[in-house]
Amino acid sequence: MTPDKYHYAFDDEYSDIPKELKTDVMLFPSPTSRETKGITIKALWDTGATHSCLAQKIAVERQLEVIGIYKFNT
Repeated sequence: MTPDKYHYAFDDEYSDIPKELKTDVMLFPSPTSRETKGITIKALWDTGATHSCLAQKIAVERQLEVIGIYKFNT
């Protein structure tokens, strides 16, 4: 593993099969942004997904850089 790559894991226990897997996550702005503080947001995890997404409102507020665009419907 290269020094600039990090991998994290979490676990949670449920009394039955959960309908959703949600956790709090820390979201930090782009390294080129003047903003340095992270915010805590709720994440809904899709354990079978091949891609992830983020609401445009949050991306704009946090001045995140676009690295790719995919059109999808929910």
